[in-house]
Amino acid sequence: MNNNKLQKNKGFTLVEVMVAVFVLTISVSSLMSLLSTSLFAAKYARNEITANYLSQEVIDFIRNERDTIVFLSNQNSNDGWNKFVDKYKDCSDESANCYIDVNKDIGPTKCPESECFLYFDEKAEKNVFYNYEKRGQITNFERKLIFLKNSSNSDEINVEVIVYWKNGGISKTKSLKTSLMKWQ
Repeated sequence: MNNNKLQKNKGFTLVEVMVAVFVLTISVSSLMSLLSTSLFAAKYARNEITANYLSQEVIDFIRNERDTIVFLSNQNSNDGWNKFVDKYKDCSDESANCYIDVNKDIGPTKCPESECFLYFDEKAEKNVFYNYEKRGQITNFERKLIFLKNSSNSDEINVEVIVYWKNGGISKTKSLKTSLMKWQ
């Protein structure tokens, strides 16, 4: 009889099993939720960094172009500056939808449609992966340029590059602004 009492106390009861399954289910679902949130945050961070690089790329290109045009104007800074400003006159309106293809040194150009989506080509030459040539796969990224003369200072131009993208179903925007001066 003493042996029978020992046999009854060895196993788990149904209530203990249900509590253990409940605790395990809560633990696993919490880990899955954390993993999902982490993946979304990583994708958002990657897109944010890409948007920063895409906007900085155009600003650097325009700054280099200003320096080149002004320098090559045979030290006559007014001619070079005016040539530089005239090149971007079509992009002096927020609704102009201009873009610059820094890979092909093309631009500024109006977008063929109302949008300026970039394409990603992982097999691109010179590690230039983003382009407007419709080769590779279309991305979520759209990049536009606004080039405004400063009304109070004719020796200053305000440049803004805006990058739009979707992160999941949420539309995001990153804007980078700079002022360029006639330096000669």
